[in-house]
Amino acid sequence: MTEEFFTSERIDRYAFLPFTACEVTDKARLDRILQGKPCRAVCVFLIPYRVESAKGNLSRYAHARDYHLYFEGLCERAQGAFPAFLTGLADRSPIHERSLALKAGLGVRGKNGLLLNETYGSFCFIGVLLFSELPQDAVLRGPLPARDCVGCGACLAACPTQCLTDPKKPCLSALTQAKRLTEEEEELLKRSELIWGCDRCQEVCPVNRGARQTPIPFFKEDLIESLTEESLNDLIETGEWARRAYAWRGKDVLFRNLKLCTRARTPDTDQT
Repeated sequence: MTEEFFTSERIDRYAFLPFTACEVTDKARLDRILQGKPCRAVCVFLIPYRVESAKGNLSRYAHARDYHLYFEGLCERAQGAFPAFLTGLADRSPIHERSLALKAGLGVRGKNGLLLNETYGSFCFIGVLLFSELPQDAVLRGPLPARDCVGCGACLAACPTQCLTDPKKPCLSALTQAKRLTEEEEELLKRSELIWGCDRCQEVCPVNRGARQTPIPFFKEDLIESLTEESLNDLIETGEWARRAYAWRGKDVLFRNLKLCTRARTPDTDQT
């Protein structure tokens, strides 16, 4: 059952661990989610999203529709496949997902803080499924010690804001999502020409050279690599906007970033 399920989902990097391997970051929230039900096993898995798409002004992870939509569907299918399935967690999770993936041996920890998998590189989301009992045909793996990357330093050197070497400096991806920006931060956005996210540290990582494309159809469809004010308005009018990863922050932030980047590409001219 287990192998059949993950094969049908086109997921080939997963592992079952005891619940005790989890690093719980928000116990109160986890207790609310479990509602008193015992959790004895977890499955941590990678959701690769990389495809061969044009480089645009959006981070690669945001080219397809919001991966939370895919994950919600996967959890519904898991509910039907596993009698002991409790719930699924991804992103905003009360469990430290990267720590669990490292313990499962699904990759190494990069200097940029990302999980680096030998097959899919860093272009993966991490999902966790919780079970009241270990599925009968699942193999339980003992927690492994976390491993670090070779430390070549390429990501550190390429970071446009140098936040990887100076924690006081903001990440460019965070700036594209910020409600307010200083003049200095606006200049950083202008130079980057990015309106959402940043892939710079991933682009230079040697582990990502030749990273395999995703086998999951969801991430190959409905791709949008770049936005303009016109195309953003179209997304909002048609309702497609709500299916995109950047919708949660609100349209005003995207319009602001577009104006900043457009201004950067349009040199000032003297008025006489």
